[in-house]
Amino acid sequence: MKHSQAIVVLNGVMTDRGLAVGELTAQQAASLMIELYAEYRVDGIAGLDEDGDMLLFEWGSFDAGSGPSFQFGLTRQFMTTGLSDDDAITQLQLILHYDALANNNLDRGHRWCRSPQDVAVFRQFVESSPAASLVGERRASRVDLHYEQV
Repeated sequence: MKHSQAIVVLNGVMTDRGLAVGELTAQQAASLMIELYAEYRVDGIAGLDEDGDMLLFEWGSFDAGSGPSFQFGLTRQFMTTGLSDDDAITQLQLILHYDALANNNLDRGHRWCRSPQDVAVFRQFVESSPAASLVGERRASRVDLHYEQV
C-alpha cells in the first residue's frame, strides 16, 4: 500500500470488525495500529534501517487547545524517499483523550517500534504499560484519527 492509503486501510479493518473510531477502547486502538504496522508494508518510503516506517506509542496529560486530557496515542510515521526534513514525514495518528484523567500522577512518555520484528515486544510494552492500566476499558472523551504531513 501507499502511506497515504493507511487511513483507508485502517478504516476498512474497523468496518470489517464492526468497530467505530469514536467507540474504540485503548486496547482496541493499540491492537488495530499494531496489526496495521505488522501486516501492511508501505511502498515509496525509506527503508526500515532508515526509520522509514515506525510506530510510536505516546501517553500523558496534554492540553492541545481544547482543555487538558490524558492522551493514549499511537502514531505510524512514514519517511518518504526523495524529500527532506519535515516534508518527508507523514503520520497516521490515533489518539484517545480522557478528560477525567487529565490530573493524574503518571508521567508523560513514549516508546518507538522501529521494525515489524519488534512488534511482539512493543505490544507487550503497550499492553502492560501504566498508561494502559490507567485508562483500562474506559470510554474516551473523544478519539482523533487523522493522516497528516508533519
